Amino acid sequence: LAWAGEAGTIRIWDPATGTQIRRPLKGHAGSVNAIISVTGRDGRPLLASGGSDRTIRVWDPGTGRQVDCPLSCHVDRINCLSKFAGPRGRVRLVSGADDGSVIIWDLGTGAVLDTLTGHSGPVTAISVFQNATEHPILCASSEEATVLWDAADGSTAGFLNDEHGGATLG
Repeated sequence: LAWAGEAGTIRIWDPATGTQIRRPLKGHAGSVNAIISVTGRDGRPLLASGGSDRTIRVWDPGTGRQVDCPLSCHVDRINCLSKFAGPRGRVRLVSGADDGSVIIWDLGTGAVLDTLTGHSGPVTAISVFQNATEHPILCASSEEATVLWDAADGSTAGFLNDEHGGATLG
């Protein structure tokens, strides 16, 4: 179980015992706003975190060390992360930031695959719905609109207006 917050650290806990397993993982300069589990190229479990320092860091929770260099392309703080399997099972990360941008990354290479722009406010939640052939990305933002993106070509596939003042995606 991983927990992160304003201190810029990530803590790993054993959910069965409620004890912290290792020293906090340190690397972000500022708060850690998003954390997800991902699978590395070699099949081992990893963590990806996004923070107010505008970086995504990938961690090996077994060793407590960062894997590769931080991913850096956002111009504002990162609020949310999601993932999906790309071609040949390659892990794709999707990050959303305060500047309204959504970036699709290749976790294996660290390359930016696409930058989705169209939100006028901070992107606050991302969810990817995956089936055998499609990977639509649903992104909510503070502008009270949720945008459905096509991960294949970065086009806008639709909009959902939120009249309730915010969205939670799952």
